[in-house]
Amino acid sequence: MGDAAASGGYYLAMAGDQIVAQPGTITGSIGVYSGKFSLRGLYDRIGLTKEILTRGENAGLFTDYRPWSDSERARVRTMNEAFYHEFVTKAAAARGVTFEALDAVAQGRVWTGAEAKEHGLVDRLGGFDVAFDLVREKAGLSADEALEVVLVPRPKGFWETLFEQNEDASLASLLSADVRSALAWVTRLPDGVPLARAPYQLAVD
Repeated sequence: MGDAAASGGYYLAMAGDQIVAQPGTITGSIGVYSGKFSLRGLYDRIGLTKEILTRGENAGLFTDYRPWSDSERARVRTMNEAFYHEFVTKAAAARGVTFEALDAVAQGRVWTGAEAKEHGLVDRLGGFDVAFDLVREKAGLSADEALEVVLVPRPKGFWETLFEQNEDASLASLLSADVRSALAWVTRLPDGVPLARAPYQLAVD
């Protein structure tokens, strides 16, 4: 874990055999909350109206045209509690503790990496060096064994970066449309793998 791996970040990390965090990593936040904005007042001020057609008691649960009714609020609370129970159950199984023990340090609380280690939410403190040592240990490799590090997502190449920019503000705008189209296809060519495409391009106006 880097600077932060809380809530969804921890949900992903807990699937690993062991978790490494920096002492100051913001982590934990094992919890769930939800809400919505009711924009009816804003719509009235700008003269915008909506007609909402629904079928079913809670069909308009997430409309921004009105606040929740009491029954809808109760429904959302039930959904949140079910999600929270699943989150804690999975985290407890991943950490090898009981639901009650994990729940005691969950409930949306946020911890530093050092505190999370004290509470059993992470296994080791450190950065990539510690994580790489752990990988070698798990894989039965020697301490000086070289590891191949794969960056995800992969770094973008020159052409991808070029065409990602706003055309009006990039060098790509100096090229003809045909050249830009050809180069755009070049950026899609995976290394060492052929790319099949039709010998023509369709444009729908």
